[in-house]
Amino acid sequence: MTWVWTMLPDVDASGEAHPNKERTVTFRARWIKEGGTWLYGGETWERHPADGVLVLCDPGLDELANRTAEAFTQIRGHVETGFGLEDAALPKKVQKIKIYAKMRHLQQSICLSYEDGLGGWNEPGESIKLLASKNSTVASLRHLLSHEYGHVATFELGPKANDAPWWVLEGVAELSAEKYGGRGAATVERWAKNGELADWNDLADFHNFDKKYYGHVYSQGHHMLGYISERWGRRGRNGWLTAMAQGKTIDEATREVMGMSFAQLDQEWRATLPKVEPKDATKDEKKDERKAEPAGSK
Repeated sequence: MTWVWTMLPDVDASGEAHPNKERTVTFRARWIKEGGTWLYGGETWERHPADGVLVLCDPGLDELANRTAEAFTQIRGHVETGFGLEDAALPKKVQKIKIYAKMRHLQQSICLSYEDGLGGWNEPGESIKLLASKNSTVASLRHLLSHEYGHVATFELGPKANDAPWWVLEGVAELSAEKYGGRGAATVERWAKNGELADWNDLADFHNFDKKYYGHVYSQGHHMLGYISERWGRRGRNGWLTAMAQGKTIDEATREVMGMSFAQLDQEWRATLPKVEPKDATKDEKKDERKAEPAGSK
């Protein structure tokens, strides 16, 4: 089956609109005949069942599917325990994972306007979606899957989980993957020294954010979730996440669990990071002196 559609025109920073872009994606599909009418039945996948997981993939990805199943069985218990869900319903479910051979097919499965690059995706009630890489090792798949399964576990905490600030969702997913090679704290400490930490409101809305903060969503969010975990423990962190998953705002959840406003939590977190390093005034003065020198001077 081939889908062809036209994107809305891009509008650049100057307000100039660029021409519409045509997008095309082709994949194997199935059709079901009901009452003399053929109905679209979705993609046709190769099936690879394993203990507690079903991996669906495009043809030719059998070995990758087997590695994916192996990696998932290795990370599953770690993530479920991290969320306090080891005795809940989640461990009893068969987790579906879909492996897409092409980036455009994965993007199309999210929404027709999505065109940013990605390696994985998950939303409430959906399969974990991965972009195929035949060179993916079990180790690299453990990291990717623990992040995506972290989203699955977050959505188990309540019906409003996906309404939590974007950085919270990505931060706890990164925390889930930390054991398997997550992002380090050095980047966040460097941002703090340079005065480059983002305001949390700038990291809260997936649909409306400045792309220069994309890395902050993950790394800064991860650092804050790690701070909460160290200070209030796993139970406190999960209680905070659950409060938001049940419909509380981030400030309400923080007051309920931590006994303070989110603004105070932010202030106390920032106090643990390096202070902004002042600019070297001597260097700046010397630059100004050189600018003031007459032409031809040494």
